[in-house]
Amino acid sequence: MSPDPLETYLRDHHAGASGGVSLIERLVDGAESDDEAAELAELKVAVEEDRDSLLEIMEGIDLSPNPIKDVGARVGERLARPKLHSRTDDARVLQLEGMIMGVTGKLQLWRTLLGLCEAGDKRFDRAELERLHGRAEEQRSALERIHGETGGFEPV
Repeated sequence: MSPDPLETYLRDHHAGASGGVSLIERLVDGAESDDEAAELAELKVAVEEDRDSLLEIMEGIDLSPNPIKDVGARVGERLARPKLHSRTDDARVLQLEGMIMGVTGKLQLWRTLLGLCEAGDKRFDRAELERLHGRAEEQRSALERIHGETGGFEPV
């Protein structure tokens, strides 16, 4: 019997969230100012809470994360560290873009689950999904602003 596509989808997002927590920790550590560090630390807390909210959603439908996928996501983030390790603006841009992509994926997750609610699926709390969606939009806006303030690549 093949796995339920929704189960695979949720497990994949949980794994992505685990990798995202690792990446945002690196962003906090490499913040360019105390103000940026404080803002990124707040974002880190929200990203961790979103991962926990996804876990609660999964548990609500008797689904557990796939530990192999979760470890794989964290290992993948660590394997990318040499590329993203330097404190240069170039590495910082890539780190921020990685987080923006992750948060954009999370937005799609919440939209997908909201779509299931609209289609009559009673397994999910619509109000909670709307709250999570709004928070993800705020996270993406903050990351895009920080990205825009980062020096970035030098023209050739």
